[in-house]
Formats: sequence, C-alpha cells, structure tokens
Amino acid sequence: MKIYIKNMASQRCFIAVASVFSALNIQINSIEPGEVETASPLDYEAWQMLKEALEKEDFELILEKKQQVVERVKALIADLVQKNNDHTLKLSVYLSSKLPYDYHYLSSLFSKTEGITIEKYHISLKIERVKELLIFGELTVYEIARSLHYSSAAYLNIQFKKNTGGHAR
Repeated sequence: MKIYIKNMASQRCFIAVASVFSALNIQINSIEPGEVETASPLDYEAWQMLKEALEKEDFELILEKKQQVVERVKALIADLVQKNNDHTLKLSVYLSSKLPYDYHYLSSLFSKTEGITIEKYHISLKIERVKELLIFGELTVYEIARSLHYSSAAYLNIQFKKNTGGHAR
C-alpha cells in the first residue's frame, strides 16, 4: 500500500518517518521522497494512529490524488537538490522518469496547485541550498555553482541576487 506524506524530502525526514512506522509495527517495503510503501494495507485504527504519530513529527498524510502528485514532485525536486545528482538530465526528463505522468501534465497541475511553476520552485530550492552551503563556508561560490550544476558562478550570482536581493559571497 502506498502512503503519501507531506514535508518528507530530506534524509532526516526519511529517518523520522521510518521510525514512526517502526514504532507502530508497520512494515515498510520501500521509502522514497514523499512516499512510503507498506507491506500490507492498514486498517482504520492503524491509519489513525499513523496519522497522529506523523503529525507529532510535523508530517501530514495526503489523501487527495492530485495533491499526492504535487507533493511527490516537490519531494523529488528537494531530493535532487540535496543530493546534487542526475545533473545530466533536464528537470522535465527527470520528473517524467520518476513519475507516471508526462511533464506537461505535471507542470500544469503543479502551477495550478502551488501558484508557482516547477522551474521557479526548483530555483527557490537551489537558492536555499546555496544559502546553506554559504553558511557552512566550506565551499567557494565557484564550487557551489559547480555542485548545483550552474553554468557558472556568475550565473549563480545573477540568480541569487534576483531571488534574494544579495550576492552569493
């Protein structure tokens, strides 16, 4: 049984969600950004207990199908930005390869639901990641630009200034 969960994108979230399932003795077959597959369906009581336990950890079950798709898109993008992987694929190809929908549908649904395009959402997460990396101070702007697959440090600075008003230094 697939269960869709809001606010589940980072490795820390995976661990927290897995511990909730474990504490409730619900066996997990797989766990991915925004989605958990259980070994068997849950009865009403187990479902309610899971809902309450997840809410205590600032997660939320998603029941509406379209919202599940949007949250899955958000989780996949967050995972992509955090792991800095699959940079050779365009975002549209990446999302379509991970979800059983074409990109046009995903883009339209996302924009209608969130009031922002997928691309702008992706950029906003990348900018937040840039801020995190700048705070740690372990990488130069050039290294950050490379790790987040910007064409150059100058382009990262342009995008950073456009989104925050400041420079990535």
